[in-house]
Amino acid sequence: MNYLDERFQEAYTVMTPVLSVDAYYQRLLDIAIKGKEKLFASEPDLEKRAALHAKAFRGLFWQFLNDDQKDIKEGSPPVVAKGLDFLRRLLGPGGPYEGQVPGGYSRLDFDEIPRYAYLAHLAIKEPETFGHLRETVFDSLIHHQLEYAGRFKALSKAINKLCQLESTLPLDDVMAYIEANIHNHLTSYVTMAQYQEQGGLARLLEKGADIKAMLHSCLDIVEGTDAKDKSFASMFRLTLDCINHLEAEEGISPEEARAGRSQLLRNTLEVSGRQKNKDPGVWYPMISELADAADSSLDGRHFLSYFYYLTPDEFDPNALKLMAEVDPKVFKQYLKRDYLEPTRFALIESVGVRHLFSENELIVMCGHQFAADLGL
Repeated sequence: MNYLDERFQEAYTVMTPVLSVDAYYQRLLDIAIKGKEKLFASEPDLEKRAALHAKAFRGLFWQFLNDDQKDIKEGSPPVVAKGLDFLRRLLGPGGPYEGQVPGGYSRLDFDEIPRYAYLAHLAIKEPETFGHLRETVFDSLIHHQLEYAGRFKALSKAINKLCQLESTLPLDDVMAYIEANIHNHLTSYVTMAQYQEQGGLARLLEKGADIKAMLHSCLDIVEGTDAKDKSFASMFRLTLDCINHLEAEEGISPEEARAGRSQLLRNTLEVSGRQKNKDPGVWYPMISELADAADSSLDGRHFLSYFYYLTPDEFDPNALKLMAEVDPKVFKQYLKRDYLEPTRFALIESVGVRHLFSENELIVMCGHQFAADLGL
């Protein structure tokens, strides 16, 4: 049994109804302290030690969130005060997990919310000590507000209740601050797409956000995103709206605007190219809107997506033919990866690159479409 297995097995024994609140938190703190001492004594590699220490903290914090011991769960003011004191001793100066961050929670369960609020409360109330938690906590707050309205309502209620116990900045003021600095807190395509659906550029302007910084964040998130049709369309709109607004207001130069559009087109072609079942109704409007942004950053895969969605009047098939002839191996690789069988042979014929394939290759890659063409 390794260190973490022993550590978690010991932590699970804490969650029993026979412990008083004081004993419960003291026992949990002792486990953290002893666990750190054992780890630091047994693991000489600093990088491995840091990773194990962070993992141990995430496990202990998960236990803190999910324990169902009745006295702990009820959350009366004295119990809450002891919970806050526990986190201060655990994470504060000299604590066994000083400087640690619990990691992001993409969707808090309702049972986890009351005690996650403790962490948020400390990050808001005592930035001089718990400021390192703010980024994670603020990311979680805006994510839940945009994605899970019911959970955010419960989280708001829990945080505001803690404000009554220990006076601090109201959550409404915290959320106003987050939205004014939203470029730091939209950390995934999910929250970015939801932000567009719930106000987009108009909301950014209303909240006093830094549109230029937001554009940089949008382009970063769009780059390599896992989003698909609907989510990407929302991300596309928010990004392009930021570019257009900044260009109109002279917040960026024409060269910067062109570079932003080119990057967005490249990402649009990349993401659309991954979709096996391609929906022109989704992708054509986006790609055609940026048709003038094509540049040398587009590779073979991007050109395949480009050609798929645009008509020959909008895009010269000779450009795709030239790319295919320069590197047939890569062209065939992209064609097989990004196109379903029924559309492959039609594209080969329309571009005029049938000569790059042997009959066997066409049968293997294009199946019944090529066989039908041969009358087989």
